[in-house]
Amino acid sequence: MNSGSSSSSTGFTTGQEASAVIGQNNLTTGVSNNDGSGTAGGFSLSTIGDDCNSGTGPKGTPLFSNGKLFVPDTGNCRTLVFNSVPTSNYPTASFVIGQTNGTSWSNTVSASVSTGPVDIATDGTKLLISDQTANRVLVYNTFPTASNASANVVIGQTNTTNTASNSTSRSTFRQHKGGLAVAGGKVLVSDYDRCGVLIWNSIPTADGANADLVLGQANFTNTGGMLSLEGCLTSRGVWTDGTKLLVVDSLYHKVFVWNTFPTSTGQAADLVLGSDDLDTYPAISGSGNNLLNGPTYVTSDGTRIFVTDSGNNRVLIWNSWPTVSGAAADVVLGQSSFSGTSANTTATGLKNPQGIALIDSKQLIVTDTGNYRYLIYNAK
Repeated sequence: MNSGSSSSSTGFTTGQEASAVIGQNNLTTGVSNNDGSGTAGGFSLSTIGDDCNSGTGPKGTPLFSNGKLFVPDTGNCRTLVFNSVPTSNYPTASFVIGQTNGTSWSNTVSASVSTGPVDIATDGTKLLISDQTANRVLVYNTFPTASNASANVVIGQTNTTNTASNSTSRSTFRQHKGGLAVAGGKVLVSDYDRCGVLIWNSIPTADGANADLVLGQANFTNTGGMLSLEGCLTSRGVWTDGTKLLVVDSLYHKVFVWNTFPTSTGQAADLVLGSDDLDTYPAISGSGNNLLNGPTYVTSDGTRIFVTDSGNNRVLIWNSWPTVSGAAADVVLGQSSFSGTSANTTATGLKNPQGIALIDSKQLIVTDTGNYRYLIYNAK
C-alpha cells in the first residue's frame, strides 16, 4: 500500500501531529538552548542547545530501556535521562550522562565527559554511547543512575582521553559521525570517512579492541566508496535486530538492506531503498515516495522501516519489509504529502531531522535537529 496513509497495523499516519516535545516549551518553538520562554539562553535539565558545540543541534538515536529514556543533547556535550517517556512539553530530565551535572558543561574529553554524544544503544545490561567529536564509543558496564558517571571501556581509541581521527585500522575510526547498533551480542559502528561499518562479534571489554568484520570495504585498511551493493560511501545510521540489517548512506541517498546478517567482510546487501539501480549506484536525490535526499538515520521493528530523510525535512515509513530495490514508502511525517519538502517549526513539521527511535511499536521519537527538539509521536 502506497497511498500516503497508514493501514490499521501501521499506527502512524501521513502528516500527523506530534504529541509532545522535549527541549522546547511548545510545538511551535525551535530555538537553540531555550529556557522555556521561547528565547535563546538558559542551561538546565530541560533545555536542548549548543553551548558546548556551537551551531550543533541534537543528533542521533534516542533509547528507551530499563524504564528510562535517553536522548542525546549533542550541542551541550551530554545525554539527558528521563525516568519515563514524557507526556507533556518541556519535561525536566532526572540527570545527565557525559557531564558532572545538568547546569554546567566541559569539553575536556575523559571517561565521564562526552563531547558530542549521538547514538545510544544497549544489550539490556550495558549502555553504549557514541561520542562523535571524540571519535569513539563509550561502554558503561551498568546503566548510570546519576550524573558524572564514568565509562568502563572505550571503542575506537586506546584510552578514554584520546580523540585521534583519520586512522584506518581494525580498532580505530577515521571519522565517526554517528551510527551505532547493538543486537545479537554484536556491536556495529559506522565510520563515515572510512566509508564502512565496523562489526564486533561481542561488546568489547578492553579499550581499543579490534573489530571482526567491516562492511562497505574489502578489508580494514581500504577507504573510499565502491559503486555497488558491496560498498557505501558515507555510512551513517545503522539498525539491526541481530538478523536483518539496515545501513544509511547519506551522500548517495540510499538505505542498504540485508535480509540476513552478514558473515564476511565486504558482503553485499540484498537491495537498496532510494533507488532501483543495484549496480551503477547513481547519486540521485529527490522526493516523492521512493527517493531520498541526504537520509541520516533508520530504525525498524523487523517489519516496518523508518528513515529520517533529512534533506527533505521528513520521515518516511515503509509498512512492510521491502522485497525489491526502490520500493515506495507508505507514510510520511513532517510533510502533509510525499511532494512536500519544506522545513517547518510546527506540531506537524520538521527541520533537518537526524535521528529516530521506535518505542514498543507504539511511539516514535524523532530528533528534530534544526529545531533543537525531540518530537514524540503516539501511534493512532
